Amino acid sequence: MRNILLKLREHGAMAMMLVLLCMAAASCGEDDITTLDANMLEVNGTEMGMGEATFLEYGAMGSGINCDVLICSEGMYYNIYNSEVTGSGIFLYFEIITSESGKLASGTYGFSASEEKPGVFTGNSYYVDTRSNGIRAFAKGGRIKVSSSDNNYSLQFECEYENGVKITGHYQGIPSYYQKQ
Repeated sequence: MRNILLKLREHGAMAMMLVLLCMAAASCGEDDITTLDANMLEVNGTEMGMGEATFLEYGAMGSGINCDVLICSEGMYYNIYNSEVTGSGIFLYFEIITSESGKLASGTYGFSASEEKPGVFTGNSYYVDTRSNGIRAFAKGGRIKVSSSDNNYSLQFECEYENGVKITGHYQGIPSYYQKQ
């Protein structure tokens, strides 16, 4: 890299600027999502620990498979049997349309208010903040990057909600996975 920069210096500042702009553009890929330490949430700039993650597969939806991703901050708990959330903290619900049954396919899922196709999370996605009298708000934009190896998942996400709240997070681990009948 140093040799390239030295050669370009011989050809002037304009060439140098062009190379630097190209390098900057290349580092800003579509899949870049703000990275936090594993199992952390950031809500409008305030970090908190993440508790459990649960995946619920509901079967066919649109041209894909509906796999709900439920994430709790520390202090929150989700009961799979009665769909009840208890505790104090943040509860995130992402309705994701994946291409594979039995797992959440790796890739980047973008927000869609109306489409139900693989590669999106839908407008039904929301969060609940029980620390603030149970505020609930629906998603209006964001991305979720998923990578997996066997049952071990890494989820990096950033989502903006209709009330202006921005939530960023990084989950890494083996979530509970259920297929609803």
